[in-house]
Amino acid sequence: MHLNGGTRPSTFEFAPVGAATSRLAPTGPGGPSSAPVRAPSPTSIAASRAVPVCSLPARAMKRAMDLLAAIPLCVVFAIAYPLIAIALKATSRGPVLFRQVRVGRDGQPVTVYKFRSMVVDAEGRLERDPELYRQYVENGFKISASVDPRITKVGRVLRRTSLDELPQAMCLLFGTMSLVGPRPVLPDELDVLYGDDSPYYLVCKPGLTGLWQVSGRSNVTDRDRADLDVEYATSWTLTRDLKILLRTIPVVLSAHGAH
Repeated sequence: MHLNGGTRPSTFEFAPVGAATSRLAPTGPGGPSSAPVRAPSPTSIAASRAVPVCSLPARAMKRAMDLLAAIPLCVVFAIAYPLIAIALKATSRGPVLFRQVRVGRDGQPVTVYKFRSMVVDAEGRLERDPELYRQYVENGFKISASVDPRITKVGRVLRRTSLDELPQAMCLLFGTMSLVGPRPVLPDELDVLYGDDSPYYLVCKPGLTGLWQVSGRSNVTDRDRADLDVEYATSWTLTRDLKILLRTIPVVLSAHGAH
């Protein structure tokens, strides 16, 4: 898929993997794994200055917009929390909030919060069905909610309405995520989903929404998702962020592509 917009700088490089360059040890639902995330080398950091989303004005404008949105979103989160907590505790075992380490800007670890939408032994249930697990991996670590044995009844409602992602307002306030950016990925997923385009993911803060969400969400292929994030990083403008935010509203209300 070829997308209009900026061009890929050809000077991105990765530093050799090692203790000095590894930013994050992958941590999934089953615990830490051994493969480190490759951090950008000084060459790639210098090259990233040519990417619009990395400029100091861009970062300042995005942070100001994030803070303006974070305060009211945190208020909504505080109001919704007790109601959703009661629904979750009444229907399934486990904590109210699910937290997981994802890959942030420059390969830094980012703890992402969501309302729990799955059963406690989620990965175990999926792995007990080899055929379903194979489909999950081959489909870019996604599976239809209609056949996913991990999702609870309340969780399906939370996901369909995107309320499960409301706790990410805290990430917005802390500055570990942005309103608009790539969808946060697990360390084990970075190379699988992005391949040679990983640097374009690493120069952005993960976003609550982004081109991926307004272009079909879970219906978007892995290759198209990477292309969308490359286009976002190389063609960033504040006006475009505002347009993505406006496009997010009908997408969330219609639950289009929500899994």
